Amino acid sequence: EAEKIRLAEETRRKAEEEARIAEQERVRKEAEQRRLAEEARKKAEEDARIAELEKQRKEAEARSLAEAKSKEEALRLEQEFKKQEAERIKLAEEARRKAEEEARIAEQERVKKEAEQRQLAEEARRKSAEEARLAQMEKQKEEANARALAEAQAKEEAQKRLEEQRRLTEEQTRQKAAEDAARRADQLKQEEERIRKETERIRENEERLRQQLLEEQQKKQAELNRQAEERKRQTMADLSANRGNPIPVEDLSARYGSENTVEQVQLNKIILTRTVHNRDGVITFYSRVQHDNGSIYHFKNGELITAWQYQHENK
Repeated sequence: EAEKIRLAEETRRKAEEEARIAEQERVRKEAEQRRLAEEARKKAEEDARIAELEKQRKEAEARSLAEAKSKEEALRLEQEFKKQEAERIKLAEEARRKAEEEARIAEQERVKKEAEQRQLAEEARRKSAEEARLAQMEKQKEEANARALAEAQAKEEAQKRLEEQRRLTEEQTRQKAAEDAARRADQLKQEEERIRKETERIRENEERLRQQLLEEQQKKQAELNRQAEERKRQTMADLSANRGNPIPVEDLSARYGSENTVEQVQLNKIILTRTVHNRDGVITFYSRVQHDNGSIYHFKNGELITAWQYQHENK
């Protein structure tokens, strides 16, 4: 049994080997056939390419030859056309010059005829104008004579009317002047009376207003003097109180009896220089306050004033 199996196995391996060899041979033959077919195809393609190149070369040569012939023919035709065109232009130019010459001669003839016609027409116009001018002058002469006669008659009539009008006007003027003089004299009297009354009324009003203003000014001045005196006394009283030596209000006039009195007081960090003016019983206080930081202030009756006013009023 083992022998059978071995023989069968060998037979199978042999068959497989033969099949493998046969397959290899088949594959080799197919590859060889494909190689031969590929070489045949490549050769056919090369032959076709060479044939195509040869065909293209021949076609290119044919085209070049045709183009050369075409260019030569075109050049010949162009030269022929240029020659014909030059001939045509020459003939046209000659015809144009001939036509222009004929037109120039015709124009000269026309201008000559028109000039002759204008000359004849101008002579006829001048003759007609001269005749019309003479007729117009004769007519104007007759009209001037007629106007002169009419103007002389009208002037004579106007002179007569003017004399009559002037006489009437002078008479009316004399009458009106007399009436106006009488009326103006009456109006002048009335106006003088009115002005006199108006002047009297204005004078009375002005006098009354002047009296009223004077009374009001006196009252205001008295009140201002009273207020100023009160402020002066109060200020001096306050300043004296700060120094520890109060001054009675009623003693100010007695204390500052001279026209100018200057006092200097050293207070806390300030120097107070006071100038008192007593002029006709009216007391005015001027103060110069100098602080230890250098700042300086000026006062008149307790009100701040400028340094210039202080110096000017204390000269």
